[in-house]
Amino acid sequence: PQMFMPPSLGPKPLTKENLLAIAKASISNRRYDEALELFGKLIEQHPDYSDAYVSRAIVRLELKQPDRAIEDCNAALKRSNNHYIARIYRGIAYLRKGQLDLAAAEFDAAELLGAKKADVHAGRAELYIDRKEYKMAIAEANRALEIEDSHGNSLLIRSLAYHHLGNHEQAEHDL
Repeated sequence: PQMFMPPSLGPKPLTKENLLAIAKASISNRRYDEALELFGKLIEQHPDYSDAYVSRAIVRLELKQPDRAIEDCNAALKRSNNHYIARIYRGIAYLRKGQLDLAAAEFDAAELLGAKKADVHAGRAELYIDRKEYKMAIAEANRALEIEDSHGNSLLIRSLAYHHLGNHEQAEHDL
């Protein structure tokens, strides 16, 4: 008699959660091309998943592709027009392009939509660095740090502002 052999299951497609976790790990390991590919697969499988577009925009910013990051933020906002994180990253992309008024408008819109205040202040601090308004950059970075004492880039932004103002001791302290 022949033995029953189950059909081969073959490779299972990755779940949304698994793809997201692997893509985020790729970002953490600075494997940006791999992260782009994974976010592309995630978007292909789940085209209405706005967070995937925002995550890919973040990768595109790391790769110095602000125009492509803006496209991804636009796609996220098309699917979820209250996505304040997409607004923040679109603002950062505009900063990278030197479009400071558009960046400021995005940070304002993100705040109106309920963005975490520390993120908005950090974005504005970076905006002031680009405008060479270093005292304002320090004030905004301080506001971000008052809300969240170890907030992302706020210490780095503040350090850069102090450096431009010639306060190298404080700049070193923040690093």
